[in-house]
Amino acid sequence: MKSFKIWAAILLVAVFVAGCANTEKSGGDNKGGNKYEGLTVKLGVQGSGGLNGKAREAKWYEDEFGKLGVKVEWAEFQSGPPMTEAIASNHLDFAGLGNMPIVAAQAADIPFKVISQLLEGKNNVAIIIPSNSTLKTVEDLKGKKIAVAKGSNAYNFLYRGLAEAGIKDSEVQIIQLQPDEAQPAFETGAVDALGNMGSVHHA
Repeated sequence: MKSFKIWAAILLVAVFVAGCANTEKSGGDNKGGNKYEGLTVKLGVQGSGGLNGKAREAKWYEDEFGKLGVKVEWAEFQSGPPMTEAIASNHLDFAGLGNMPIVAAQAADIPFKVISQLLEGKNNVAIIIPSNSTLKTVEDLKGKKIAVAKGSNAYNFLYRGLAEAGIKDSEVQIIQLQPDEAQPAFETGAVDALGNMGSVHHA
């Protein structure tokens, strides 16, 4: 829990230095002298897992920011690219992102800063195939349908894997779907493989 309190403190400093938190007018005039009263920090998350998932469940951010009268709002996203779009439109203050969405956001000149690295990201991406599939290697994906969220870490992982296997992107059918759409397509057999958030393995 101590590490999350430190992380919350990092967020707190970044909010007030960068001025990116949104102010909610509550009708008060801050006569008590708390200049942070009424601020709202908007945090973006992907699903309920990971470090931020635990923090959200235990309300660690709410507890720490609440001491200064700062509110916390959570926004759920299917993948990283929609988060950077929300940051660009000033609808999100902080987000937990993978490497690829960050690179894409930098290329698009979206103004943001990376303030902390929580994971190395070496073993949290995979190309998934059904348990009854005859596919065994990346080379076997040639001519197959693969669902993946464009611009995500899984997207980058998939294309790098195909390149290393000598497969051109024109030799596979890339179906660009967000995770909530890709999972049903995968489970019903509409696609042969799924780029997901390590090596080709069976589901």
